[in-house]
Amino acid sequence: MKNRKTLYVLIPLVIIIWGTIFWKIFWRSTDAIKKVSDDQLTESVIQENREEELTLLLNYSDPFLGELEQIPLTEPIVPKRPHRNEFNRVPMWPEVHYFGVVKNSNSEKVVALLEINRRRYFSRVGDDLDEIRCFFIHNDSIGLEFQNAQRFFMRNGIRNDEYY
Repeated sequence: MKNRKTLYVLIPLVIIIWGTIFWKIFWRSTDAIKKVSDDQLTESVIQENREEELTLLLNYSDPFLGELEQIPLTEPIVPKRPHRNEFNRVPMWPEVHYFGVVKNSNSEKVVALLEINRRRYFSRVGDDLDEIRCFFIHNDSIGLEFQNAQRFFMRNGIRNDEYY
């Protein structure tokens, strides 16, 4: 019987709480919400824009020169962007891991096991994998070309001799 008494008390309490929530969301009085007409809104925006229009006075004295210099106001100065040399760019290589080779004893074909950007591939000489071309396969290293840059990868990392 003890559980029924708490149930009879809690059910009306839950109904009252949810009722107030729905009442505040859906049937709230219109006095709390201020309606602004389009004319009032555009007038307030225009007034804010007028207050924000400020001009800079560039006729202040330079503390390093000690004299007042007149600066003619002309077109705004646009900073020049430095020109990047395209031929000096080094491509960002994807993450490459070399796991070794598999040789077919009957036909002497060599297949390399690679992982490029966490995707595993089987590759032969001349294959293209995600814009990477394989041009050399050996037991302990592999030669790859990416955006006209060549690198040799060893089983446990990258070899230091890189060709661009």
